[in-house]
Amino acid sequence: MPQFYKNFVDILNLMQRLDKYNVNFSQGKINGKTDYFLFQRPGQPIHIKACFLSGSRFETKSGLAHFLEHMLLAGSEKYPNKRLLTTPLENIGGSIGASTNLNFLTIFIEIAERKDLNFALQILDEVINRPLLDLQTIETERGAILTEIQMRRHNRAIRVMDISNTLIYQKTPCGTTVIGDENSVNSINRSDLNNFYETVFKKNPLIWSLSGDLDEKETVEILSNLHDSTATPKEKFTENLPKIREKDTLLEIFDDEKTDLYFSFRTGSSDEVDTASLDIISTYLTFGRGAKLQEELRYRRGLIYSCRGENFLSFDAGDWSIQTACSAEKTQEVLDVITNELEIIKKEGIPPEELRQTKNKLIKNNAIKMQTAKSWADLASRPPFIMSPDKFLITNYEEAIEKVTPEEIIATAQRYFTADNWYLAMCGPKSLEKVEIKLK
Repeated sequence: MPQFYKNFVDILNLMQRLDKYNVNFSQGKINGKTDYFLFQRPGQPIHIKACFLSGSRFETKSGLAHFLEHMLLAGSEKYPNKRLLTTPLENIGGSIGASTNLNFLTIFIEIAERKDLNFALQILDEVINRPLLDLQTIETERGAILTEIQMRRHNRAIRVMDISNTLIYQKTPCGTTVIGDENSVNSINRSDLNNFYETVFKKNPLIWSLSGDLDEKETVEILSNLHDSTATPKEKFTENLPKIREKDTLLEIFDDEKTDLYFSFRTGSSDEVDTASLDIISTYLTFGRGAKLQEELRYRRGLIYSCRGENFLSFDAGDWSIQTACSAEKTQEVLDVITNELEIIKKEGIPPEELRQTKNKLIKNNAIKMQTAKSWADLASRPPFIMSPDKFLITNYEEAIEKVTPEEIIATAQRYFTADNWYLAMCGPKSLEKVEIKLK
């Protein structure tokens, strides 16, 4: 088969596989460097994410990336305050917002109709290229961030997640809390913000993730004038993040009798791990009322209200976690149940009927999840997708889920759920220092 014909057939097959979602996928590079991923959905609202590789792992002071996020939406040359910036978009049924995590400072914009695209991207241009970063607003936002820090510290479900990150990725650039702490936030000044904006935010790679009623040629032309990347993520991440385990447990003391816990295992980047198997195990144990841990811990023993699982993949690292809460005196029993279920999977895998049911959950639930412009833009703003879009395109990944064998489930569990690879973060009383993890 001639190469040009093969490429044409591949494109047709890709479009055909997305027919069940009524979505056409395309990808490319703007000006030869800046990656874009576009999910065309005719007649649907538009969601655009500008994902700047300038998250907390790139900062020199803890909380600096998150502080810049606040400032980017606090005013620009044309729209010198938040109200002036957001009102024009709200008047056309749209919105603008931002978020920060370990990898990205992301700015998103959403509009209802394609005819408003040019106007919306003019506002996005102001946010990206002409922020004010004025002294008065810096102090205002500093106060808001300090309040946010207090709020997160007293929300234990969030706090245990924050401290777990510092444990799992200890002594690496990812082992920080994204929001920072009071001391670091109070130390950030205008010079710090300007320097981070110029040397990290504007210099590191940018990835565009887009969904909705968009024309590819028109959209790419507009985006090419907003920002140019000087590198790609693949050029930025050439080595894996080291695994350091000087501590395996981290307890933050709360003077009460409740435990919030985050039980985790280091995995690896999306190129290394069997992501489909890890997702299946997480779904089998934690997703829905029929999940194995939900059945055992809640319905049989009454130890918890709910639990949650996550299989997190970054560009150069990953972790697999279970989060739940219980009374302090029942913490050891809860952990014993979790580790016992992991040991069973390591030895026996997942029973065939339940493996089939779990695959159905993962695949068929997508028909419900993927109904909004945001859901499609979210898909293409994740590190695994950015590094391997063909592998993690939703229909291709559904095929990978289908192909996972019982033997692969056992092999994956044996590889990661080991006695020298777990991390336990907890919020609760001092008595929790006595809990043990019983993994082989």
